[in-house]
Amino acid sequence: QSPVRRVAIIETPLVDEMSGLAKSRRFEDVYWAHNDSGDEPRLFPLTSEGKLIFPPWMKGRFYGDAPEPDKSQWPGLRIGVAANVDWEDIAIDDEFLYVADMGNNGNARRDLGIYVVREPNPRAIEQTRAMKFIPVAYPEQRSYPAKQWHFDSEALFIHRGSLYVLTKHRQPGKISEWERGVNLYRLDSMETDRVNYLKKVDSNDEVAVVTAAELSPDGTRLAVLGYVDLWVFERPRGRDRWLSGNAYRLPLDREVTGQVEALTWRDNATIRFGNEGAREWFEVDVEDIPSVR
Repeated sequence: QSPVRRVAIIETPLVDEMSGLAKSRRFEDVYWAHNDSGDEPRLFPLTSEGKLIFPPWMKGRFYGDAPEPDKSQWPGLRIGVAANVDWEDIAIDDEFLYVADMGNNGNARRDLGIYVVREPNPRAIEQTRAMKFIPVAYPEQRSYPAKQWHFDSEALFIHRGSLYVLTKHRQPGKISEWERGVNLYRLDSMETDRVNYLKKVDSNDEVAVVTAAELSPDGTRLAVLGYVDLWVFERPRGRDRWLSGNAYRLPLDREVTGQVEALTWRDNATIRFGNEGAREWFEVDVEDIPSVR
């Protein structure tokens, strides 16, 4: 029997292509989610049960999950001075949200970057703005599109004040045909008026089709989500080699979990992840994920 359990369904149809998920450390019972490419630049604050959160004084004009006469559905918390070209993941620390506009299916984008947003109180604020946009690029990429399609990222996490991204690999020229393997990059600068080049710090040939990643709250484990696997890596002895230490792997049944694209930690012992389309949230206890080394 699979240790994966379904724990909630996001009721609002506005979250129709969830690709990022992060649990707030500052506000009680708040999970931040966002959609994939093509949506407005907005975040959806949700409870652990998947219900929309918005300021109570807005209830005269909007409803949350259940339709009400003469009202519109709460459209989410809008992020000014931002655009959702291809938002793929969200990371969080004690002060900021980091939204990765790093989707690069055709490996041809030259406008990749990460938005930094001071985390708002979703029960008190109806909109906010991005503090800055950090342009990023892969130093190994010389042509657009690349000759080797290893420059798409759907996974972002933060460790000791540095941002990290993991790559999703495709066969060149074939958006829907995958290659096994993942690279880990660290971002060493956050300038806004120039391109910040990522630094490759690790790789793994077994992990495939990565769609999300996040560190546990205590910083001891890295969860990495793919379409068919959930991986957990223990903190390495060196600073950055997260993909080379003790590893744990749980196969996922896509007929059950669907196309999973978003992941966070509920606490140090439990991982929560979700899919597109069906808007389902699942959980698994780390102790139930088998070791591979």
